Amino acid sequence: MKLGTYAKEREKRVIEYLHNNCCQTRDDIQSALFKQAPIDVTHELADLQKMGLVEASRPCNKEKHVFRLTKKARKWIKKGKLKI
Repeated sequence: MKLGTYAKEREKRVIEYLHNNCCQTRDDIQSALFKQAPIDVTHELADLQKMGLVEASRPCNKEKHVFRLTKKARKWIKKGKLKI
């Protein structure tokens, strides 16, 4: 799937958000630990979900939704397509 520049920038921004706020190291991301994101970024996460880069687990409560990276996203990180 070919992504436009805007989509790539948005992916990077959301992945960076998850990295900065929800886990300590790059290894945490690559092992797809569960991460929480506030509602204001969930619309971007929904777009990433459509691209197959993040998947949602059941929300633990109404205020936060839990997401993790998919195998495809971890491969992209390893190949350098997603910069962290």
